[in-house]
Amino acid sequence: RPIPNRILPPPPPSPSSPSPSPSPPSSSSSLTTIAERALASHRHDHDHDHDDDRSVGIAKTFLASAAYGDDDTDGASLFVDDRDRLVKFGRRIVDLLTWRDGDVVDDGMGTSDVVNGKVEAGLRLLLQEYRVLSDRGGQLKIPQTRFGKTNLSISVLTLGGMRLQQTWSPSLTDPRQISPQCQSNLRAILEYAVLTLGINHVETARMYGCSELQLGLALRELFDGVVSREDVIVQTKVSPRESNEEFREVLEESLRVLGLDYVDLFSFHGVNVEEDYDCIFGKGGGEE
Repeated sequence: RPIPNRILPPPPPSPSSPSPSPSPPSSSSSLTTIAERALASHRHDHDHDHDDDRSVGIAKTFLASAAYGDDDTDGASLFVDDRDRLVKFGRRIVDLLTWRDGDVVDDGMGTSDVVNGKVEAGLRLLLQEYRVLSDRGGQLKIPQTRFGKTNLSISVLTLGGMRLQQTWSPSLTDPRQISPQCQSNLRAILEYAVLTLGINHVETARMYGCSELQLGLALRELFDGVVSREDVIVQTKVSPRESNEEFREVLEESLRVLGLDYVDLFSFHGVNVEEDYDCIFGKGGGEE
């Protein structure tokens, strides 16, 4: 929606007029004001067919003006050749300002100062997140922690295999059907996650189309002299089945498609209704 004029910064004083006395900045005068200006500068870019372009423009305008952290790094130096990340960044800026100006402010969420403080904090967190994700020096390493009651040391972030695959269709079962470009991209993502970021947990599922097939191919290549099999925690998921026989059949199919002798972790997938619990915990169920 159009940006109300009240959020635009006032024009600078003319040379003939006396300079106003400086006043302490309000809680929303820094990043929030920069975000308002970025949004205002792209207010006429709103076109359904070019929404992503508008989001990228908002993100770049914001970053070019936003001083960052203790070293006042210019936001423009944080640009990366990652259009998808810039699109999401721009959208989240718009979401924060839209939330502030929407009905939620009038529904008892707090005074305007409190709301503006939350927007400012949200923008600061967003900028910090962007800087971390834009790290090009290979300095970022994902920390690890003990997984539950096990002795597994697992990264606090996971490489999820839900949207890396070529298709959701279960009909793709032959590696020769996989696009070389898609498989090369998946392997690059896997290597970046494991070798550069230190992510050691990779998960997929029987219901993720050809995700198991493609990840299995890439993992086996990785295990062939690049990293040790024991250094990567592989997890897959299978939905509950009515009988042990059917469940075992589907689980063994997952192992076959992955091309691995074992998985390190396993989960029941999509436990959403009472019948699923019965399939797992009932007599002769999946838990047995």
